[in-house]
Order: sequence, then structure tokens, then C-alpha cells
Amino acid sequence: MNLKKYIAEHKRQNVFKAGIAYLIVASVVAEVASVVFPTFNLPDYFLKVLLIILIIGFPINLVFAWISDNRKDLKNTEEIYQEAQRSKLTSNRLNKVIIVALSVAVVLLVFNQFRNTTGNKEGMLETSEVVEAPETDEIFIAVLPLYNINQDEQFEFFTDGVTQEIIDELAKVNQLHLSAFSSTRRYKNTDKSSKDIAAELGVSLILTGTSRIDGDSVHLSFEFVNGETGILIWSMQDDDVFSNSRKKQNDIAKQLVAGLDIELSPEEKSNLEKINTNSHEAFTLYLKAKAEYYDLTSDGMTKSIDMLEQAIALDPKYAQAYTLLAWIHILNGQAELNADADFAVNTVKKAQPLIESSISLDSSISDNYLIMGALDLFYLNNLPSAKENVERALSLSSWPKLPTNYCICSAISVYAALGKLEKASKLVELSKNIDRSNPFVISDEGIILLLEGESEQAIYAFKQAAEFNVNPYFNYLIGWTYYHIGEFENAIHYLNKTITSETEAMGVVLAFLSNSHFKMENIEKSYQYNDILLERQSSRKPNVNIPLAMVSAGRGETQETFQYLEKAYKEKEYGFAWFLSDPVFDDLRGNETFIELISRIGFDQ
Repeated sequence: MNLKKYIAEHKRQNVFKAGIAYLIVASVVAEVASVVFPTFNLPDYFLKVLLIILIIGFPINLVFAWISDNRKDLKNTEEIYQEAQRSKLTSNRLNKVIIVALSVAVVLLVFNQFRNTTGNKEGMLETSEVVEAPETDEIFIAVLPLYNINQDEQFEFFTDGVTQEIIDELAKVNQLHLSAFSSTRRYKNTDKSSKDIAAELGVSLILTGTSRIDGDSVHLSFEFVNGETGILIWSMQDDDVFSNSRKKQNDIAKQLVAGLDIELSPEEKSNLEKINTNSHEAFTLYLKAKAEYYDLTSDGMTKSIDMLEQAIALDPKYAQAYTLLAWIHILNGQAELNADADFAVNTVKKAQPLIESSISLDSSISDNYLIMGALDLFYLNNLPSAKENVERALSLSSWPKLPTNYCICSAISVYAALGKLEKASKLVELSKNIDRSNPFVISDEGIILLLEGESEQAIYAFKQAAEFNVNPYFNYLIGWTYYHIGEFENAIHYLNKTITSETEAMGVVLAFLSNSHFKMENIEKSYQYNDILLERQSSRKPNVNIPLAMVSAGRGETQETFQYLEKAYKEKEYGFAWFLSDPVFDDLRGNETFIELISRIGFDQ
């Protein structure tokens, strides 16, 4: 058989055109499906089945085209003539189909090339022109929470958890400065433009992304956007099975760094290769625990503790799980200030062994020393040890600038308690570059401003913190500040806002309510609040001696003040070392008894 003649004959017929038309139409169908299917959250296998059908249909289409063209061999001359006319008409139609299909394919190709792959929900990109990343030695990046394409709340833990893990991994690169998740979290599902977000966070690059889970399959997509122009710099997609998610943040971080063309040091490469756990189940529980505790509710922290204990049982070498569990125990202990007379002792018993276990598994995790510093300051009243731990946390290279997974407030509070306000202020400024929306960082700034005599700025900071978080603690700080600048009516207003029917008033709130009414000569009202504290003391409620000392100091009762402070020291009341920095005790700082007292906790006046 002459192959050239065979091909030429089929070219004369419509078989080739039918085949070309089918391929073009099939590619258009596949392209449309790749755009439409994800929009409607259809499973990945829908697209795979469609592609298989299109592939099978190709040879079937050729067979039917060949049969149609060769039917004339069985007909008379007139029929052949008529068939030829029909064949010519069919050929013209196929030409039109090919032209239209090619046009549609080109349009779809252009659309798919330039569309925003994170979906309309983010609304981040004004254009998709690819440009170079900003030329600078230090790159400031904000990783926004991944958009959950599934629109299913049961997968929110995964999108938020992976976002935090990517931040943690990228923070290991010295050239990158990451905004903390506590600052980027408020942009979840936002309609704000990338320019506005970058300006608010003070970053040059925005990383956005999507997550879709289908059975055991995970589809992730990411885009780096220039924060000043909104222009796409680089993008990537990643498909894998869900059981590999425990190492996914490492792979993604390495690809993102490669996309920015950053040359890593051997130490940075080693850090990015480190897998925290080989247990997918333990990692999933860890992510769920992080999601549960983040709003600091008692129920959420209880669930987180249970999940982390399960994670550690599955992987006893999971250092990060020990660290997070210790931190939640400390936070949960603070929530039980008025509930349990032995809460401080019990918290230390729970948290300290967990931190020690984590350090024994991985001594490079700076968060362990940061948490230990908080334990020293608020629970153990040991300032020298607190200072040693927070300085070690800041010196470790596991976080190039500042820890972003746990609040740096512990270190700021330690320096403030030691009277080293300049160091504390520098830490606040560094923290705001990374975690400027964290209400606790903002409130720390307010405390330092008040201690420096900048009361109006302090109130502004506390009110700003209250806008980010409804925690009554921030209203206490506003009222506390108003008390110290002599605006007692405002102090009473904000202190009363911290008291609800569901929760027992904090002892320090009752102390400053008593003091505010005393200064306004509402003596009867003042003693009502003082009596509540005395009743708690007789019932062996925790943390009443420090508030009673504050009441006595506010009334100028020096002897009673020292009696209550001595009891607070002996009973190891929560926050004793910290509360001694309160301006309510300023008139006593030159007193030899006060100097001797603070020297016991390691304060060098």
C-alpha cells in the first residue's frame, strides 16, 4: 500500500478535517471544564472522567467520518454526485467549525492565562503582569489565610493551620520578615485590595492562596503579589494526598523561597528540611488544636488540650505539640484566676514538664524559652530566670527577628517588670513590624507609655487594642489608666464594663473601683468593693492579697500595704512580680521594706 496516496486520499475526504475539528472542540470543552468545575466545587475526578470520554471519542469520531465518506462506493452515479455535493458542504461546515473552535480556544487560553487563580473571593490582583520582586536585602511578607474553596467549616482548621505553618517555615529564612498570623488573620475572606492590605501591614509582598480538599486529595494554589502595585510576581499549584499534609508546608516554603530567588545558607536549608512529625494523625490534631484555642475561650482551650494530648500519644517525639500544650495550660491557668485557689501551682506542674520535654527533643525552639519566661514572671515570680529565658529565646536563630507563633508579650512584660523600659519599647517596635494587629502587643505598648508618663497615648493604645479584641482585660487597662491620671469617673465607667453576669470580677478591677470611689469621696461605695475582696480572702479565694495591697496603697495605708504584699509573696500569688511595677506603689519605692521585698524576686532597683 502506498502510504502517501493513502494519506492524500483521506485528506481529500473529510476524515482529517473531522479529526482536527474533534481535537479542537475537545480541547475547548476540556478548557471550559477546567475553569467551570472548580468554580462549582466539583470533585477532581469529574474532570478526569471527562478527559477519558473525550479520548475514547476520538477514534470513534474518525471511524464514523470514514464510513460517511466511503458510503458513495455503494451508490450509483447520481447518488455519488449528490454525495459529493453534500461532502463539499460538510467540508465547508467543518472548516467553519475549526475556525470557530480555534477562536474560542484562543480566547479561553488568554482568559485562563490572566485570570486570578485564587478566585474572585480574594479580589487581590489588579493585573497579572509578571514583574521582578522588589530589590531589597530584607523582604517583608504577609501570608493571608488560605481561602477555603470547599466552603465547609470542617476544613477551616486545615486552611488556617497550613497558613500558620507556612508562616513558621518562611520565618526560618533570615532575609524574610513575616507578619504574624494574629495580624493577617483578620483579612480572611477579605475584599480589600492587595495594596490596602500591604499598606496596613507595612509589607512589600502579599502571599494569597486557596485550598480544596476532595476525599484524600488536597489542591493548593498560591500567588505572590507586589504589595505596592498589586501585580502578580509568581504563582504555583500543588496537588497531593491529604496524608502528606504534615510535610506540605516544608515543600511549599522551599518552592516559595525558590520563586523569590533567595540563596539559602546551609543552616536555613537544613531548617527547611526538618519535618516536625511523621504522624499524619498527630499533625491533623495539632492543626485542629491551634484552631480551637485561638479565640482564647475556655471551651476551645479545653478541646485543644485534649487534642494535643492525643497528638503526643501518637507521636511522643512531637516537640511542637509539647510546646503548644504548655502554652495553652498557661493561658488556661490565667482564665482560672478566681476559680481555683491552687491554680498557679497546678499550672506550673502541668506546663513546666511539657516545656522541659520539648527542649529535650529540640533545644533550638525559641518558643520554649519564651513560654518559660512567662511561667517565671507570672507564676513563679522569679525575675532573673524570666530575664534569662526570654533573652535566650530572642538569641536563638529559630526565629530570625521575633517569634511569630507565640506572643512576644512575655518578653516585653519581663523587661517592663524589671524597669528596663527602653528595652521593652524596642521590643514593642519590633513586634509591631511583625504583629501590628495583635491587641496584646498594642496593650503592652500602652502599659509602657503609661509607665513613661505618656497617659493620653496609653489610653489611645488600649482603646485600639479593644477594637481588635472584645476581651474585658483591655477595658480594665483603659480604666486603670484613667485612675492613674485622676479621671476617676472615666475609670469607673471602663472598669464596670469588665464586669459581666457570667464572670467574676478580677481582683485588680475591684481594687481600682474601690480606689476610684475613695478618691471621689464615695467612701461607702469604696468599702463595698473592698469588702468583696476581704470576703474572698476569708473564703481562701486566690489572688486577693495584691488587690488588697493596691487598695491600701491607694488610701496611703503603708503598714497594711506591706502586710498584704508579704502575704502575696509567701502565697506565690499570680503576677506578684509583675504587679509590683504598678504606679499605685510609686510612693513606696524608696521605702527600705519595699526595696527588700522586690530584691527577693530578683529586681535590681
